[in-house]
Amino acid sequence: MMSVQSEADYLRRSMLAGAVDFLTKPFTSEELSSSIHRVHEMGAKRHPKPMVSPEPEMGTTVAPGAPAYTPSPEGKLLLIYSPKGGAGCSTLAANLAIALAQVTSKKVALVDASLQFG
Repeated sequence: MMSVQSEADYLRRSMLAGAVDFLTKPFTSEELSSSIHRVHEMGAKRHPKPMVSPEPEMGTTVAPGAPAYTPSPEGKLLLIYSPKGGAGCSTLAANLAIALAQVTSKKVALVDASLQFG
């Protein structure tokens, strides 16, 4: 959670609402990056990847008459949201998408779903 307020009551209410980490504006890019990594690690510990059965070999079918299996690339989904307009979500999302593309050297898609304002 990001906010311009750093009062104890505001922090407490944020945590009760489900916030895992809290940044008070203004913050540095290092603080944001560190916070994102921390939250990701906490989420990975809380929700370990489920065990799945091995994938069939490429070109095989899983059922008679079914199309041949072709692997699909694994992707990640990040959501940037604020119920209040003008909070900077689009700017943050754009900068995060640029940073992810530069750091990972992978393709990044940015979708601004703010249909009313974006």
